[in-house]
Amino acid sequence: AYGNYLAVMKESKILVEGNADERGTVEYNLALGQKRAEAVSIALQAIGANANNIEAISNGEEKPRNKAKSEAAFAENRRADLIVR
Repeated sequence: AYGNYLAVMKESKILVEGNADERGTVEYNLALGQKRAEAVSIALQAIGANANNIEAISNGEEKPRNKAKSEAAFAENRRADLIVR
C-alpha cells in the first residue's frame, strides 16, 4: 500500500516514530525506538520513498498504545508509527 502511495506522492513528508515497551532503561528504550524507526525508514526508501523526506525519531517508552502489563500489551507497544504529511 505504501509503495503505491509513494510512487504517486514522491514529495510527501514521512515521520517515523519508533516505540518500545516499558521494560529496559530509558536510555535503552530510546535507542531501541530509534533503531526501529531507522529500520522502517530504510524499508520505505527501498520501496521508493525519498530519504530527504523521511524523519526517524524515537519515543522510547513514552507513548504506549496499551498501558496494560501483559506480554500482549508489551508486544503492541513495540512498534513504529508512520505520520504522512
